[in-house]
Amino acid sequence: GEESSPTTNSTPEDEPNQERQGAAALISTALKTEDPPAIQTVTPPTLPLEWTNLAPDPSDIRPVRYPSDVMEFPRDETYLEIIGTAGQKITYMGKDLMKQVSPDITHLVLRSHLILKMEGIRGMKNLEL
Repeated sequence: GEESSPTTNSTPEDEPNQERQGAAALISTALKTEDPPAIQTVTPPTLPLEWTNLAPDPSDIRPVRYPSDVMEFPRDETYLEIIGTAGQKITYMGKDLMKQVSPDITHLVLRSHLILKMEGIRGMKNLEL
């Protein structure tokens, strides 16, 4: 007995095509066997906001504090900066704020306050924004 070798009917031009088909089958198999990534939901931690409550008890009345209640300042000052501290936060600017400060005021900085409405600055012609 002669041993016969298997014969193929492929030509050298068919080899790249067969390689591509083989690679496509491997990729297809690999994609089918991998599990899709799990979807994770991230919930941010709860932030402690109790310190932001000015009056947690509804029976408490919101304190009324104007800039002049929190700090004494000369009427001719053109640069006014008032930084709110615990217990000394401005809650209302006052409609007559322009009358309490210099007509030539250029800077009015009210930082860390609980001001409900910007008022009393309409006539301040030199105020820089």
